[in-house]
Amino acid sequence: MDAERRRPSFPAETALSTEWAAENGLNVERSTVHFDCFDGLRAMAALLVLLFHVTRAFPPTWMSAEGWRWVDRVGPFGVCVFFLISGFLLYRPFAAASISGRAMPRSVPFWIRRIFRIFPAYWVVLSVASVVLGVVTIGSVTNAVTYFALLQNYREGLTFAGLSVAWTLVIEISFYALLPFIAAALRAWADRGGPGMRYRRLAWGVTGIYLLGLFGRFLIHQSIGVIPKPTGQWFAPDQAIASILCFMDWFALGMMLALASLRARGDSDRQPRTVHFLGDHPGVAWGGALIGFVTATRLDIPAGELTPVSGLQAVALSVALGISAVFLLTPAVFGVQLGGRVRGFLRTRVMVLLGTVAYGIYLWHVPFKNVVARWTRSGYLPDVYRVQMPVVLALSVVAAALTYWIVERPLIRWSRRITSRPPRQTPSD
Repeated sequence: MDAERRRPSFPAETALSTEWAAENGLNVERSTVHFDCFDGLRAMAALLVLLFHVTRAFPPTWMSAEGWRWVDRVGPFGVCVFFLISGFLLYRPFAAASISGRAMPRSVPFWIRRIFRIFPAYWVVLSVASVVLGVVTIGSVTNAVTYFALLQNYREGLTFAGLSVAWTLVIEISFYALLPFIAAALRAWADRGGPGMRYRRLAWGVTGIYLLGLFGRFLIHQSIGVIPKPTGQWFAPDQAIASILCFMDWFALGMMLALASLRARGDSDRQPRTVHFLGDHPGVAWGGALIGFVTATRLDIPAGELTPVSGLQAVALSVALGISAVFLLTPAVFGVQLGGRVRGFLRTRVMVLLGTVAYGIYLWHVPFKNVVARWTRSGYLPDVYRVQMPVVLALSVVAAALTYWIVERPLIRWSRRITSRPPRQTPSD
């Protein structure tokens, strides 16, 4: 492979990039970059979470103890991948603006787009699961407000109530709410060092957020079980286990990748050799992901992201899954994106289509898992895993596709249209 083909395939900078950024090989393009392989990664994450829930709901008789070790980790790993993707894609425009000295993305349009990305489809699935399918019980007006507003993580005993997977959406929404403030604080810190130090100070800042996230995870898990748990109490202290305070480290890893990707410019000789190597050898990167995941399976820690464990156990599992997810995302972030088996797999039509509707799959699979359980008890379906799994998957994919085309896609486009006014430009330093 010649030198030109070995370079990462990222767009060239625009005229708004600073001279210093250009000289130091930082890609700070103004427009949003589309990373073609990320749809495939979303599909993988959604399918892993589906595999986790369906397999645990319908335990196959042939599953070995070793197999259960893997199953117990794929759900948390899928959530980890989703959080890293959010940290990467959402922070990257803020980081590019910070490095180049341009105006930061406006907060209100950012929040509007994220609200329309999350809530409409969620409301549809929650309503259908409750009113039509009868697999979700709301119970009261207070509970309805709690579930539809995505507040269940803040009420003791209701974290998994309503649509059980929605507890992760509460954390996602928390990240969306905080990100503009985090990005502004990081930029203020970076600006104190002058143009030549912006990138380095941003990297230090994000690393600090990661370490603080791990420390928060340690403290929260270390205290779980000490405080009483009155069901329904608002803002009970032990609910911190289901808050962003306990998951910020995973978002920070995605933010680190976002910063690293800004160095991946086609004519840059300053890209770290390790990043260059992994970008050119995606199979090696996925080998690293497998090693990290296997390490996570070897840790003697109960399954589930919200299981009370010791602080050290929580940190160890978080680090193992986080490292695995970073390696999994690496081929989609660095290197030429048009070739190779790994990227070819992520870019296949099936993976792209599944990734496009991955959010719907994530929402729909739990209601349909409960429907299939009811059909099994009634004798409409055999109690056989090889039948139950495909039925849940097929129903989830079909419903997700309908939700995407009828609800998500039109509203996402509309939210982009109403927030598309270009930001005011500020002179570069």
